Amino acid sequence: TVNAPTNTILNVTASDLVLENGLTFGTPSSTLDKRGGFTAILRAPTNHAGRLIIQGGLIHLQDNGTLAGTTAIDLRGGELRVDNSAVTNTNRLNDAAPISLGGGVLRITGNETLGVVTAVSGTTQVINNPINETVPNPLTLTGFTRQTGAVVQFQSPDVGAGALAVGQNTNAQTRVGSRIFIPGQANTT
Repeated sequence: TVNAPTNTILNVTASDLVLENGLTFGTPSSTLDKRGGFTAILRAPTNHAGRLIIQGGLIHLQDNGTLAGTTAIDLRGGELRVDNSAVTNTNRLNDAAPISLGGGVLRITGNETLGVVTAVSGTTQVINNPINETVPNPLTLTGFTRQTGAVVQFQSPDVGAGALAVGQNTNAQTRVGSRIFIPGQANTT
């Protein structure tokens, strides 16, 4: 349990932090500010209902880990990884929480819907990884805007039977590409 009145800063210097039983906030609406190069693995739900700021390292949601009540996410470096490969939960993040991209990596494995995403500065990668080689999984962004100077690289790798080396022919190959959907944007499939 974290009992901070307004802000909680996670900064572990020696090792990674594994939260097997989740994280309970005495003041759920406080800001959670993750700093430093360590990895915080959240394997159970949290009651966090405030802003999440990631300024370094990695926050990894896996197993039953969720931030379903978090009201806003600021990615200012580091990585937020949402992993549905072992336990499927298509609502690990609050679908209505706006996400501000200011550098770093947003990596999603499996289906997930995100709130409105705004690229405000820096270079950010948004990566949508499939769970397996035969079933595509969508990543849906409720909306997307990019401010001048911000760079976003969207990645959704092709996988499938007979994975090919660079330069090999892909004709007639079984391949699955996960999709990233942004409602209101042109369909380029």
